[in-house]
Amino acid sequence: MLIKRKREEFEQQFDLYIGQKVKSILDDMIRNASNWWKRLRMETSEYLKKKDIMTLVEELKRNALKQYLMKTEDLCLAGIQRVNTSITAKDLHVQKLKELLETSKDYIGHESHHFSLLSSLIHRIHIILECFRLQLPLFDSSVDLLEKINQNTVVAISTATGSGKSTLLPSLLAADGYEKILVTQPRRLPCNLLSERVNTSMKSSTLSGWAVSGARSSNFSSAPILYLTDGLLKEYLLHRERYLIHQLKTSKRGLVFFIDEVHERSINIDLCLAFLARFLEKNPHLHSKLKIIISSATLNPCIAQLFFEFKFHEIQIKTSTLNRINENSYCSENLIDLVARLHQQIEREEQILCFVKSNTEVTQSIKLLKLLKGLSAFPLIQSQSSMEQQQLIKTKQIFFSTAVAETSLTFHSLKYVIDTGLIHMPVYDPLTDSTELREMNAAESTIKQRQGRLGRTRPGEYYPLYTFDPKNKKFPEPQICQTELSNIEFSLRRLPLKCGLNDLKKWLPNAPSEQAIDTAIKRLHQLDILDLKRDFTSIGLSISKLPDFGSVEMSRAVLAALKDYKCGRDVLRLAAILGVLNTSSILRNLPRKYKKVEGDFMTLLNVMDTILAKKLVQPPCTFNVDNVCQETGLSFMKHYIKRAILRYSLFEKFFRSPNEYCTAAQCSSNGYWEPVARALLNGYSNNVYLSAAEIQGRKHRFICYTAAGITEKQKTAVLDSTSTLARKLSANPVALILARDIRISSDIRARSILSFLGEIQSDWLDRALERNIPMSETEIKLFNDNIKESQDFLLASNGVNCELHDDQLTLAGSAGRVLTTELCVRQKLVVKNEIPLIPVNETDTGLKRKVEDLTEELHIFRPMGWRWRAQKQVKIIFLKEKDQCKIVIKAREKNYKKVHKELKSFVRWLQLCVAMHLDSGVLPRRYIDSVTKQPSPDIEDRIKRITDTTMTPVGLWSRLRGPAATRETRMEVVAWIAVCIFHCKLEGGFVRDWIVANQTDRPPTSIQPKQWVTRPNKIPCIDKACIPSDLDCQLPIDHYFDIEHFLDEMHKYEIQTEVFRENWRYILLFDEDYPTGPFTMDLIEPHIAATHDRIDFDVNNLYVMRGFCTDLGQRVNLSHEPFLIDLEQIVQKIKQKQFSILRPLDDIMKVRRDKMIARGWIQIGEEQNYIPPPKDKSKDKFVVTEVPKSSPIYQLIENKMQTIPNVKVQKLVQIRNPGLDDVYHSMKNLISGQCVNNNANELYLFHGTSADNVESIMEMGFDDRYFSSDGLYGHGAYFAGNPLKSHQYTKKSEVEQTCKMFYCRVTLGQLYDITVTDRSLVAAPKNYHSVCGLANPSMPEYIVYRNAQALPYILITYTA
Repeated sequence: MLIKRKREEFEQQFDLYIGQKVKSILDDMIRNASNWWKRLRMETSEYLKKKDIMTLVEELKRNALKQYLMKTEDLCLAGIQRVNTSITAKDLHVQKLKELLETSKDYIGHESHHFSLLSSLIHRIHIILECFRLQLPLFDSSVDLLEKINQNTVVAISTATGSGKSTLLPSLLAADGYEKILVTQPRRLPCNLLSERVNTSMKSSTLSGWAVSGARSSNFSSAPILYLTDGLLKEYLLHRERYLIHQLKTSKRGLVFFIDEVHERSINIDLCLAFLARFLEKNPHLHSKLKIIISSATLNPCIAQLFFEFKFHEIQIKTSTLNRINENSYCSENLIDLVARLHQQIEREEQILCFVKSNTEVTQSIKLLKLLKGLSAFPLIQSQSSMEQQQLIKTKQIFFSTAVAETSLTFHSLKYVIDTGLIHMPVYDPLTDSTELREMNAAESTIKQRQGRLGRTRPGEYYPLYTFDPKNKKFPEPQICQTELSNIEFSLRRLPLKCGLNDLKKWLPNAPSEQAIDTAIKRLHQLDILDLKRDFTSIGLSISKLPDFGSVEMSRAVLAALKDYKCGRDVLRLAAILGVLNTSSILRNLPRKYKKVEGDFMTLLNVMDTILAKKLVQPPCTFNVDNVCQETGLSFMKHYIKRAILRYSLFEKFFRSPNEYCTAAQCSSNGYWEPVARALLNGYSNNVYLSAAEIQGRKHRFICYTAAGITEKQKTAVLDSTSTLARKLSANPVALILARDIRISSDIRARSILSFLGEIQSDWLDRALERNIPMSETEIKLFNDNIKESQDFLLASNGVNCELHDDQLTLAGSAGRVLTTELCVRQKLVVKNEIPLIPVNETDTGLKRKVEDLTEELHIFRPMGWRWRAQKQVKIIFLKEKDQCKIVIKAREKNYKKVHKELKSFVRWLQLCVAMHLDSGVLPRRYIDSVTKQPSPDIEDRIKRITDTTMTPVGLWSRLRGPAATRETRMEVVAWIAVCIFHCKLEGGFVRDWIVANQTDRPPTSIQPKQWVTRPNKIPCIDKACIPSDLDCQLPIDHYFDIEHFLDEMHKYEIQTEVFRENWRYILLFDEDYPTGPFTMDLIEPHIAATHDRIDFDVNNLYVMRGFCTDLGQRVNLSHEPFLIDLEQIVQKIKQKQFSILRPLDDIMKVRRDKMIARGWIQIGEEQNYIPPPKDKSKDKFVVTEVPKSSPIYQLIENKMQTIPNVKVQKLVQIRNPGLDDVYHSMKNLISGQCVNNNANELYLFHGTSADNVESIMEMGFDDRYFSSDGLYGHGAYFAGNPLKSHQYTKKSEVEQTCKMFYCRVTLGQLYDITVTDRSLVAAPKNYHSVCGLANPSMPEYIVYRNAQALPYILITYTA
């Protein structure tokens, strides 16, 4: 409009001027006088000199720009807070563009392209104004920043997160006239989001585009700003170097490579930097046209050093966030409690973001928050689509995330960030050629990124849950120095560069080690991709011409599928979907119809076939992945399917073009697994795992069969629980599998995890292999005599070289044949052995009786059988055979000997026990204080902390870590795991000292905690000054206890554990290096615990068990005579630090007693001897137990027996007959009520008898039917205080040639003294209960006439 108006005005003025001039020469024109036309031309020229049209046009342009600025600037800047520095920067930017119009020759002219440039200039000013409107901190210093970029080739920018470097700076660069700005991002999602944000904030749909692998925006080639992944830029720099040179030569202003988030130091970032440094070195003439911007939260000096030889400038821009961020000090609250507390403080639209280390922890935290606090939280993880993440951010309040949320995700309402300060990082070790996922402290740059999520739209608070100082680690370790490099090495060698990492490392900011590079080359050699000269083999050359399939192993598999196995299409489809899957968790949610018995590979192939079949029958314009996924039940993984379909489309496009594999790429196995498996084996032959159960190993463990020289963690593995090949513990595992991924993690103890699996057959393995089978001398003889000439072995070992060397059999040949041969040999080395539990000619009648009782309780050996079957595939069968127990053991010789040794250990325990009882104790009940008649809340709280099955990891972690954690709380956690997860019963000192008494003590401070542990006989013992000292547990009889599973739980809670094994128990040492101090745990096998039928002290009689959250149980029942001890008495004595001894005081008991006294306990009363009752009272009336010779009672009796000439006491046994006990104590109570002061006048007296009567007396007592009828004092039972008198009644055993005498408890009551004999007596006189015969005053006799007045207590065996 301005141009038209100005043209009309110019034409009018010109017409007027020329009209006047024409009038003056009109006569000459009429006469056609000479040169009139020259005069007219001169006048016209003079006018145009005075009124220059070009000057007017340029003035017109300037006026147009001025009018645009006047109309738009106020409108654009309305409603925003203006900061002086920002206004200054804005004015300078605009003035620079205005000057450009006036001074640049490019803008002078009246052609159409000159006016287009004016439009472009106006658009650039529009960008400047919109950048100003954003009010981002970086804008204030943007003038100087752009000047530094213009002056230098490489500029490194360090500035705070949220300052605008990822969105504002690219826009300003576009406004400054750079034709193409390539901005990299480490992840796919931010590319789309940042591009969209730029276009939205700049009010332009064409300013920015995006591109990621397999997808791009419609304007990606024309937009001045292009956001792309660093991986895509890497490919661009590798493949299009010539095109880049052409672009730089033909561009006016130049290209900008903006490498963002460099502090992450991903492999692609480092390679991009290396390729750019190399390009600069090789093309110095293009430096003026190339700008490289390196953006990082904190710049690593190694990067600065890389570009220092070029025109390099580093800028540190200190900016403040738009809103205040409050950084709190270390918070000791656990994560769940803190989230719940902060949730109560936030407004409805405000948000909480929690950073944790792994996807597993994200899932667990979300579950716990819902379970414990009733709050819903949502994940932000890498496997989600960008749309899903954005939808969550827009609508939800609480998030748990890994590193995904550190960059480029903007939370418009974020109020709190909670940071555990931990990350999971894969770390490659070239020494072991293994990659382990390790837990690491986040670097300072990472912490800054997490803090930078706050303060963008509102004030925020940062809560660190870590105690380390992030400044100690400024940068994360470069990923290229922690990664297996074979894929990178191959990628470099296949490209036009024709060089490997050894050639490129001079341009890398941090070069990987020589060993890492050599190991990568070695792997390529093993895959037959490189030869010994490090040149491509024919296979390597063929693979180099194919697309990138994600890994050299998959590329090798694809080539084999195309060339050898006629399943190219199948493996290409597998490569497409496996290339986008970094987790196998999606397999868990797959509908059953997709799952294939052959495993995960065929399952995923089935998914791809289903989707692509739908695509095939639909017109391209109508095919919609979302709809198809909805229709097929795969919506939960549509994000992956979209990317897999895009990848497969690229593969299809490649194989549709003329090449030697066009036809092979269309071949399918039609659902047949073998050719696909064989193709995959070409790439993944090192990843073949055999079930350890096949070679007498642990059930559901797998060993790497085909690879040598690997770590124990690599060698031993378990299957990913999400795999279609995973089995229940009760089911048999698959025998042989092929795995794509072998995951090793510091979170996983002592083994790796196999994922993406397929079951294979041994005859599919054709690589060369050598295996050794260790053999004993007996097994070697068995092999030579029976196996090696057997038809089975000859058939299995066909083509296998078998040689015996010393103590092992070596097998060499193809892996499949070697495996078949090994399995054959191992199976034939398993021998069936049948043995009795005790010898058939066993002379110990007591032991024989116990074994006879045991045959009714053989189920106590089930856990032992489960353990041996699960760990070593040893079959143990316990059979009742008459009164004997027969054991059938099917095992190799080494394992048979171990089982036999364990059984012998059990027999020794069985000999020591009195009577095996599985339920001799008292079930848990609530303790009620005898004074207050109320329960004890503090005791119940400590019981609950060990027995409450609803406890969560959050509650446990607070007792393991932080200021409230102590040695005792850590012991509680271990006890809780044993009791609540593994169904153990906790008893002994910990229950006494901690749960009931709440008592603690430590050695002197001069003794370091590590010194609390001693190892006599290699078994750890804790200093006796530690209270509580250890944990005592009985393993469950009805659940299989897996020590490996238990150690996994300890590892999960980061509890250092060392295991020691004896034939009857596990001894575990915990926390040897932990500051709170070490402790131990005994885990006693259930069949051994069944023999522990006695107890040392009454205060040790308590236990706690799973689910009884307020109750204490008693190991043995002490409620009967003579003890009469109940739960309340035990607890009261513990509180008063008093104890009673319930076993004879032998040497061991003396040590235990002295230890108690040294700790401040007081012994109450003389020692007593608790003896359990017979197991089956209908079958056995009594039980006996030998009295230790060192005990006081033994020494007392032995001393008294010295009145007998030449006496030699051989053995004392104590008798327990519950029936007699009850009758005797009833009689005693009856008599005491009839005596003065209720004194029953009980004495310990001797009773001599014939050896033939001993069994009857122990069973029936002193039955009046068998009383002496020829005694001096009538028909009664005769006792004496002097054993010499009782010796007169004894009669030697004809077999043993020994005498027997009883030491009895006798209730005499009112005693009638008689000095003369009276053989007619059949009862004590009236008002008397017994008679004292004094016919021989030097040796009085005591006679009772009722059978319940005397109780056989100890049987004495002696010679005289």
